[in-house]
Amino acid sequence: VLCTGTANGTLYANVPHQEADRNYSYVWYKDDVEHARGTAQLANQGGGNYRVVVTDSKNCPASASTTVNSSPPMNINIDVTHVEVQGDASGAINVEVSGGTPEIKYTWTSDNIDINHKHDQDQSGLVADAYELMVTDLYGCKIDTLIYVKQPESMQVNSAIKNIECYGQQGSIELRVQGGKQPYTAEWIGPDGNPYPSTDLNIYGLNPGRYEVTIYDSGRNNKVGPLVYNIA
Repeated sequence: VLCTGTANGTLYANVPHQEADRNYSYVWYKDDVEHARGTAQLANQGGGNYRVVVTDSKNCPASASTTVNSSPPMNINIDVTHVEVQGDASGAINVEVSGGTPEIKYTWTSDNIDINHKHDQDQSGLVADAYELMVTDLYGCKIDTLIYVKQPESMQVNSAIKNIECYGQQGSIELRVQGGKQPYTAEWIGPDGNPYPSTDLNIYGLNPGRYEVTIYDSGRNNKVGPLVYNIA
């Protein structure tokens, strides 16, 4: 059997020195379970241990055993490096294949893979996308898989501003961030044009004026801003 899970093996029970007046009956067993009767040949069989019992017209039995081997199953181990900066071509896919019968052929399908590299085992310099890989061994046994290279979502910011309504009060800015990769870091500029002493998304006790903020995600790979908020 060339490919694991397929059934293209053939077995034949040959009885030597057959006499023309003898009628033979055949009983086949696969893995010690009765499998077929009445034929000297079994076609389209899968891998396993087979035994045939042949009985002549005088009810005298003879038996023989054999094993139908199968190619070792192919298994794929895939390691994906996802894109950290949105829009970059920094993704990678590394592939390891075990089993099958060498030589192993790799065929990639994606508009983002150069035609000169579509048969490489590994891929690098990838943008976020879906990549289809077909692995084929010497006998045409195949495994087809779809691999996703991901990237962070765009960073989106919602704000809640508290202005100063009464004498003696102070304002605040509260930000809610989605997308990117947590944790987030905020870099504020205060009304005097100097850095405001906080890296939090929420700042309180604010005097009137213009506040500017740039927000970075983990590793400072993605950012949003500068965004401007006014405390009145």
